[in-house]
This record gives sequence, C-alpha cells and structure tokens, in this order.
Amino acid sequence: MVPEVNIILELETGWSPVLLGRLEAGETDLSFMMGDIDPARFDSIMLRRYGLALIVHREHVWADSPYILPEAMMR
Repeated sequence: MVPEVNIILELETGWSPVLLGRLEAGETDLSFMMGDIDPARFDSIMLRRYGLALIVHREHVWADSPYILPEAMMR
C-alpha cells in the first residue's frame, strides 16, 4: 500500500533574508538558497557548488583567453 502524500508546491523568488524570514516564521517549509546560511538557525544540505562565469561577446578581446587576471578588469 502506498502512503498518501499531500504536496503543494509554490515557487517564490526573492532575496535570501526575506525567504529566511518566511522559514523562521513557519510560512514555508524549505527554500533553495545561495550564500552562507547560519548553522545556528537553520539546517542545510549542500546540493551543488557552482562557479561564476564571466561572459563576453565572441569578438571581445578576452574571448579566446583561458583566464583573465583581475588586473585586466581594472583597465
């Protein structure tokens, strides 16, 4: 016998402090977040780490560069 499961899924996007406030107030059960989460206030599971990408037009001077030094961005 399969147990009855009652799931209601609602998608809300917003800034982390707002979503964390909803968790603390019991207005939502879970949230997908980016950034640091206070382990004293919340339990969290790391789903995946991701990198930050710098995207340029294919004709940009940096387009074929394997890496870009921070100093190059300051020019």
